[in-house]
Amino acid sequence: MRIAEICNYLESGIAIIRFLSKLYDTDGKLIGPNIIYTDGCWLWPSYFPFYLRKYSQIQIPAVFRSHISSSRGKEINLSQEERWYIEYITSKVLGIKFPVGYKLPGPIDDIIKKREDKIACD
Repeated sequence: MRIAEICNYLESGIAIIRFLSKLYDTDGKLIGPNIIYTDGCWLWPSYFPFYLRKYSQIQIPAVFRSHISSSRGKEINLSQEERWYIEYITSKVLGIKFPVGYKLPGPIDDIIKKREDKIACD
């Protein structure tokens, strides 16, 4: 699988978290907005395709290459419920704190209970 195909796949992901910042390479070149993407299974940062193109020797795990190959030609679609869930889990993993009084979208608690997830972050 060529780097161009992998980058196309990565760039077609669904943005789930957008930070209020831009990313720059060490030489000052603008990479783009700071975003976390998903396909419903994997997560990756917006700078990943930039660095894959810049450094073609970067090793991509075989399991991820296989996932991309098996997903080829399929449009990445997530239900609103899946988006809420992924946003919530990602915010927990990244340690993003919710503002005081923030209410999770209603279905999140139901999804967590249905999936029997146990989430604990310090």
